[in-house]
Amino acid sequence: MVEHGLQICADISNASLDPNGQIDDLSVGVFLDELIYLGAYVHSLLTFPPLLFRDLHFGIANSTFDFATQALSAIESSTIPQSYRPQLTNLTNELATYAAMLWTIAPEQMTVPKARIHPAIGSIMDDMATPSPPAEFACSMMRHAKSIQFCFASGCPESAQSSGRVYMRCSGCRVVAYCGKDCQRRAWADKEHPHGGICKKMKQVYDVGGNYIHRDEDQDKFVREMRRAKIRDVLLKEIGIWLCEAYTKLQRKGPFMTPDARKYLSQKEGPRFTEGADEFMSQLRSSFMSNPKRRRGRGSG
Repeated sequence: MVEHGLQICADISNASLDPNGQIDDLSVGVFLDELIYLGAYVHSLLTFPPLLFRDLHFGIANSTFDFATQALSAIESSTIPQSYRPQLTNLTNELATYAAMLWTIAPEQMTVPKARIHPAIGSIMDDMATPSPPAEFACSMMRHAKSIQFCFASGCPESAQSSGRVYMRCSGCRVVAYCGKDCQRRAWADKEHPHGGICKKMKQVYDVGGNYIHRDEDQDKFVREMRRAKIRDVLLKEIGIWLCEAYTKLQRKGPFMTPDARKYLSQKEGPRFTEGADEFMSQLRSSFMSNPKRRRGRGSG
């Protein structure tokens, strides 16, 4: 994807211009057809859980970030006729979101100074950095912790995908998981990020709203239950921050999962990644443009 995308951007940069300093409709049409197809692929990658998204980009996050940046610059180039701008809004947002996710998930792989990040990407990153209301923040962080299977003890290299077994949840908070009792004991009294200090608080919140952290659509019910039980915002914020810091500490140097596990999870949702992939990509492609039919070139019969 990266090599093809960079080649597309190079082709459009080197395309011949008309007397108005713009690329002809036929060349733009070819460029958009290719880039929008890649945009559909980018859209599918954004549906992956954060840790799987990180694993799939391990070692290539910087190059994919560069591709997204160059594609955004090409789209916004003055050589692209203004008549195409409304059709490219969704594609621009997808590419900017994708790049912002790459920077957030794998900052250690990035070589571009933050001050030089494309404005569209920077805007998405600013939105991502804006904290949600405390109850929503805690709900989303707890939901993510319940949806993943790896050890929450800092420094532990294990993951459910590499060990082949289901990890046990803390019997107190029932949110975080550990690969064994040794890691659980070590995490409880960890000097930098102890679970012992947050467990009872997380349990209090889980006892009230635990039934509503499993699905995105139940978040409003979780928020309502927090208000009904008069759970303080400062407590909810503390839980959200603790889990965010835990995820940061779990950003180990290598991939979390084995190649076989990544292949399995990437195909887990069925036709989107195996049979029927072309049909799915075609549906996504059509969502990027109000009228995806290529314009006829000037002077064509």
